Amino acid sequence: MERVLEHYGLMDSFKRSGDSLSGPCPLHKGSNPTQFRVSLSSNIWNCFSECKHGGNALDFIATMEGVSIHAATLKAIEWFDLDREAMSADSEQNEATAKLPGSTQQFSRARYQMDALRERECKSYF
Repeated sequence: MERVLEHYGLMDSFKRSGDSLSGPCPLHKGSNPTQFRVSLSSNIWNCFSECKHGGNALDFIATMEGVSIHAATLKAIEWFDLDREAMSADSEQNEATAKLPGSTQQFSRARYQMDALRERECKSYF
């Protein structure tokens, strides 16, 4: 989620407190500094004001861009230089997603990659 916010140039508008970020909602262009929260460990966000909505990194991209989750997945793959085949070294994940329809399979792989990317980022802080 942090990399997504960085991509949009939003990190300066958020205050960090431990594992959380809070600030004005970038989705509805709010001004209240506590209406939008991000949990970095869970990789989720929530707007407690006008949007009354939350989700993960792909949900955020989809909402910001006004596109489907599938299109948001494709954007994340492009923006963060993710491998389209989604970490082929993890054969269990690939076997599990191989049985899914094309777009669902791609979505599942991209979500897995985003989670793995978040985990690597978290480990780099320690």
